[in-house]
Amino acid sequence: MARPKKTTLLMINSVGEHVAGTQVKLDPDEADRFILMGYAEGELSREFSDEERNAFRSDHQEVSI
Repeated sequence: MARPKKTTLLMINSVGEHVAGTQVKLDPDEADRFILMGYAEGELSREFSDEERNAFRSDHQEVSI
């Protein structure tokens, strides 16, 4: 079985080992999550409904300084 193609993203925010301002290659599912959460810019692997997008966003915490 073929492995899913990696997706190249530009990180907007640092997440774990992925530093803001760098390009990273991630599996499509993780890349989609980073894009939908606003952590990175890139192309989604598929279309997401508004309900799916809201579900991703409802699971994270925002911090203001």
